[in-house]
Amino acid sequence: MRSFDSSAKMKMSIRLGVIGGIAATALLIYVLASNANEEVSLFPAAQVDEKQRNIAEIGPSFSTNAPIDAQDAAPAEEANELNKLDSEVISLIQSKNVTRSTKFDTLWTAYTKNRAARQLAAYYIDSMQALTPLSEEEIRKLISELNQSTLSPELKAHFIRLLANAAVSDEASAPNTPKPKRELILATIKASSSDPNAFVAKEAILAFTRIAPLEEASYALGDAYRRNILSEAEYIRESAFKLPEIKDPRQQESALAGLATLSQHSKNPESREALLRSIALMLENPQISEHLGSESRRSLAEYFKANEPAVLFSSTDYDMAKAVQYNNWLHGLANLNGRTIEERTNFVLNIATDETTDSGKIVALLISPQGHEKVSAARRSGKLKVLQNRLQAEIPKLAPTSATYSIYQAALEVLN
Repeated sequence: MRSFDSSAKMKMSIRLGVIGGIAATALLIYVLASNANEEVSLFPAAQVDEKQRNIAEIGPSFSTNAPIDAQDAAPAEEANELNKLDSEVISLIQSKNVTRSTKFDTLWTAYTKNRAARQLAAYYIDSMQALTPLSEEEIRKLISELNQSTLSPELKAHFIRLLANAAVSDEASAPNTPKPKRELILATIKASSSDPNAFVAKEAILAFTRIAPLEEASYALGDAYRRNILSEAEYIRESAFKLPEIKDPRQQESALAGLATLSQHSKNPESREALLRSIALMLENPQISEHLGSESRRSLAEYFKANEPAVLFSSTDYDMAKAVQYNNWLHGLANLNGRTIEERTNFVLNIATDETTDSGKIVALLISPQGHEKVSAARRSGKLKVLQNRLQAEIPKLAPTSATYSIYQAALEVLN
């Protein structure tokens, strides 16, 4: 992930947090590919070490979108006000002449004045993420607000995310020291997992299990799954993210085998995709993947090979969602088969240039966020012409006015 060194990037991060874009659609992932690996969290670059980056990347999957009813819909005036606030809030956060505590107080005052305007209130809550780590007094203020019975489920979810990120930031700022603030946050989020509102309860469980110690997190995940708070796919996804924390190789392998068995025998195709996607994302961070035992890496590689996604396309239609799944799968498998960037890149190119790989999968790679990087490597290794020839041979078979034709043309342009 690149550093957050511009107002534009911070502006995008804050706005993404406000509008609730927790999980982008497959099409948007590719349309916004140039930004997909940058706009993940609100942590300023100076405060984000590699551990924070990992948690920040995982963080956006804490939640699905809150249910919206007619009363929650923000009026046009409120949306316009948000646009006016962007530059003002960013200037405040980046100012070197204002103390961190004053910045927090300013945002907190703005929040309290706008509680009734939920979109604005959520905006101010999310903006506070840029100010972590927080003081104990500030954390207690957030907790007190979270516990207000009149607070909407949507705003409770925003406070839970803010507190979870504050716990991560507190851990990263002073590793291997007592963490009373972190423990306070964990206890609060754990208590919120029993909230009578199902949306808030799920939000709290997902936040808690991402940052809690392994044993507590594993119990909470299992309990939430048994109580049907988490779906099977959500349980598999969240459990997969905890795998590297299991230090004993045999226990890690056992846990992995259990997840693989559950996903393989599931009647829900989302369960299998959840495990593949979670492992692929996890392996993107070397600080996580290096903690996987060699036997677990071998088992995962076998699991990936046995579950290669199909890329569904015809002369007139191309399934972008399947393309995203395939690209996640391909890079996850590459990370399992290579320890260095060069090894992983060569692995991907060897598959892409194999004559048995259909052209739809080549296109999935080229239009992905990693496409330009792989093209540069293909050019250096002399494999670029192979990819160009494969696509040029397929394009005449496509309907010129079809979505598939346009996507193949876009992929070919990446190669030029």
